[in-house]
Amino acid sequence: MRLSVASSILLAAGAVASSAPPSSTRPLHPRQSSSECAAVQILGAREAGADPGYGAIEPFVELLLDTLPDAAAEPLRYPAVGGEDYDRGVTAGIRAFVNYTEEIHERCPDSKLIFTGYSTGAQVIDDVVCGGPDPPSLVTDIVVLDPEIGKKVAAIIWMGNPRFIGGLPYNVGSAELGGFAAREEGFVCKTYSDRIRSYCDEGDPYCSQGNSDLTHGSYPAKYGSAALKFVQEKLGINTTTGEYIDVLDETQKPSGGNWVSRPSYGVGLLAVGTTAMLLLS
Repeated sequence: MRLSVASSILLAAGAVASSAPPSSTRPLHPRQSSSECAAVQILGAREAGADPGYGAIEPFVELLLDTLPDAAAEPLRYPAVGGEDYDRGVTAGIRAFVNYTEEIHERCPDSKLIFTGYSTGAQVIDDVVCGGPDPPSLVTDIVVLDPEIGKKVAAIIWMGNPRFIGGLPYNVGSAELGGFAAREEGFVCKTYSDRIRSYCDEGDPYCSQGNSDLTHGSYPAKYGSAALKFVQEKLGINTTTGEYIDVLDETQKPSGGNWVSRPSYGVGLLAVGTTAMLLLS
């Protein structure tokens, strides 16, 4: 696989993560091959402390797979660790995410891309598509996602993103205060602004300086349907019929095979989110 400028930057900036497991060298999904590609490729990134898989973002990934025509999904493989190793895990996640997008673009250049992440996973994706600095995890302010790959990104969904700040055009929810790794005031992810939805509610301890873990775990159940509708609109899919809108020409529609891969199962905050919705109902 080619080594892009972005990958080179990450290798230099990610020295603090050199002891992390080689999560960026990811085997191909068993249902994928160089000649078989889904029209829509979904990459989900879990939160710190969750078992390998999708973590708390899994219900939303399942919703996408159940609804979108010809979609495949894969969890980001990276050391989603907390505590003193948290920043090292974010750096490793950034590196793994860039490598994955380069690999999938080389293998399936016509596939549309959907990025979604929960908490730490959202922070990883935020740093990849919007750039840093996010010290010590990412010391450069360069956007590390290849611009050519960026053209294939249809939608980006963040839930409980620690990089959250209030007032951004793509924010959804009641939060006003920023997260523990908040962007600088006035920052906007300009390139992808119209393709992002960032969900954060007041009281969330990770994205809005709150103290409610229940709030942090509630987003897939509370906002999943709205996020799905946003993704459908960005893909040019009729939100009622679930089919691509006829007015789009063939160059605008994703092309690919006709298989769907199911996600592997993770845990993380799924139980917390379910509990939250039961208490709120």
